Amino acid sequence: LALAAVATVSGFAVTGTTAKAANNVTFTNSAQVAEIVWQGYNEGEMGPISITEGTLTSGKKTKAVYLVALSGTETVEGQSTGYLTDLLSGFNLKNAYYDNVVSTISENVPKNANLIIAGHSLGGMIAQQVAADSTIKKNYNILNTVTFGSPLLSAGSREGTVKRLGDTSDVIPYASGS
Repeated sequence: LALAAVATVSGFAVTGTTAKAANNVTFTNSAQVAEIVWQGYNEGEMGPISITEGTLTSGKKTKAVYLVALSGTETVEGQSTGYLTDLLSGFNLKNAYYDNVVSTISENVPKNANLIIAGHSLGGMIAQQVAADSTIKKNYNILNTVTFGSPLLSAGSREGTVKRLGDTSDVIPYASGS
């Protein structure tokens, strides 16, 4: 989240396209954002996509934002986060997870809102694809795309800044085709 900024948020998890309110939380670093992303690994109970409405504070400036958090590969029946999606996304091809994220944002976030898209592994690849999506770019202001342990995709002209975080012992971020 501009990774040194503070965001006070009221979150909601998205299953399909239904949003549920949660408690207020303050994030001050990327590890806390990663915790929200990791909540998407829930064996299909809440789904891999969460959208958190909040306020981004940087210095004395504040702005309303929506944090879109995307978990990675999880083989759950009826969920679009399996190994086939890894391959499709890795080759920058449209897939069901990508389509689900675009429709979930479109149905739950007001147009012209500021977005921060964060994802782990597969979720990071999807985040990059969504940040390059022409409909999303036309309707939203993407401030940052934050990936945890994800390859860099040649996903076209992404809006906003891409921040890739990973561990040097993790081979997945090095699987970049670009």
